[in-house]
Amino acid sequence: MGANYLGGSAGLEYNHSSYNQLTSGWTNSFKRSEWGLFVGYNFPAVARVWLSYFFSNSMEATSNSGLITSGNKYQGHTTEIGVGHPIYPYMDVNFSYRLISLDKYITRTTTTTLSGTSTIGAHEMVAGVSFPFEPY
Repeated sequence: MGANYLGGSAGLEYNHSSYNQLTSGWTNSFKRSEWGLFVGYNFPAVARVWLSYFFSNSMEATSNSGLITSGNKYQGHTTEIGVGHPIYPYMDVNFSYRLISLDKYITRTTTTTLSGTSTIGAHEMVAGVSFPFEPY
């Protein structure tokens, strides 16, 4: 949800996803939700660029098959930079690069702040399709 003015845009963003992580023979299943803010600029009929900062990133384990108990969570933040290209008036192809930092581990009874080498970091490259409400 956001607003556009003279090619610029800003707003609130929410992402929800689920995935499996393979680690040393174990499979961990997670669901992730993120809340953040974005700013961007639309170059007419050429591309859209944006920068997002997700101030709330929560990854909750959904299975007990791995090294983490179901219901336990990692929390942190994510930074994303992206570019989108229109392929139809109301359809864009998007590519983004994401830096994820998780610095809290939460169980049913404790919250642990992770620091130094305990902090979990990840890089993601994401390709997707979007349907903007407002064409270029």
